[in-house]
Amino acid sequence: RRPIAAASTAAWRKAAIGLLIGTAGPFAFLLAVDDVSGLISHLTTALGGSALAVILLSNVILLVVGLVLDIGAAILLFGPILLPAAVAAGIDPIQFGVIIVVNLMIHGLTPPLGMLIFVVSGVTRIPASELFRAVVPYLLALLVSLAILCAWAIIFS
Repeated sequence: RRPIAAASTAAWRKAAIGLLIGTAGPFAFLLAVDDVSGLISHLTTALGGSALAVILLSNVILLVVGLVLDIGAAILLFGPILLPAAVAAGIDPIQFGVIIVVNLMIHGLTPPLGMLIFVVSGVTRIPASELFRAVVPYLLALLVSLAILCAWAIIFS
């Protein structure tokens, strides 16, 4: 009886995570139809096309996207859209990739989606609200790390 209950619980959790990730398909279609990559390139050009403009615009976009999309889906959808603008501004692609990942990791730990918190909450049976409060120091460390990475990318571009 116990292995069946564990399999059932795992299946329900996997289905919930799959639904979160599955929203990326229709969202990717909307991004392509609405020519979001063209809009982003026009915005960076309008902001001067500098490394600072690209970093600020990318962080704002990832801030908004991270609130509604899974980390992996956001990387797959917005990495190819943001990378050409970053390369054109002289930012190292690997450095920019690290900035994207750190930015989205912050969103994996914050509400409303906070998928990492909900996964840990399901495994440990600790309420998500309690976990959200417990990760605040780690969020601050990630924000400082993101600021350092962005400053480094801007200085050395």
